[in-house]
Amino acid sequence: RMRNPIPGDQNHATVAVYQYGVPDVATRVRLMLIGKMIENPVYDTLRTKMQLGYIVFGFVTDHAGVIELRILVQGAKEQPDFVEADIESVLAQFQAGLRNISAQEFSKWKASIQSSLNHDDQNMGQEADRYWGQIANDGHCFARRELALQYLDTLRGVEDVAATFEELRSLNRKVTVKMFGAAVDDAHMSRAGSNATRALVLVGADVTERKLSVGGALYYPTATVCRISK
Repeated sequence: RMRNPIPGDQNHATVAVYQYGVPDVATRVRLMLIGKMIENPVYDTLRTKMQLGYIVFGFVTDHAGVIELRILVQGAKEQPDFVEADIESVLAQFQAGLRNISAQEFSKWKASIQSSLNHDDQNMGQEADRYWGQIANDGHCFARRELALQYLDTLRGVEDVAATFEELRSLNRKVTVKMFGAAVDDAHMSRAGSNATRALVLVGADVTERKLSVGGALYYPTATVCRISK
């Protein structure tokens, strides 16, 4: 929880991050599919229907080898504590409807991922970036693209994707960053607005808060990062 650093700016920002960990190749592919499939529901609900902000994104990304689902909302209509509840509602709706996707629609999502994976490097710089990413993240899975395509060919239905999304939400590895606009007083900004169990609430980002955030933290296991094991 932190203050908007721009004096007088009324805008709030909420970033909800759901960490999966370091998955095997099969789970990574399913999470990539979730990232593609969730973009429109997040935007349509939070931006178009609820008009919570002019910046709204939902996507899955790789953060130093850790796969995360991120939802970002920026705007002045609702304070972050309420936006967080709206985000959870959208994810619950997405989860409820995921298993009802038709085989035809699921095939289109698979084709989209296949197209992305089959995209050839256009120059030496792109090829070097792809390989260097494996070195920098300590993954060393240089055949990941080929393994991903191999698994994608065996993925027939949406059930495994839905199960992975349900697992992601049940892991209780959520980090929410809330930035409050100028109209919010310090007392409210400092108050924990989440009802999540075992939640660690940090106010600001000074050295003390940063040390508190990493206390007792462990690294995710990486043994299956280059395997199709699930």
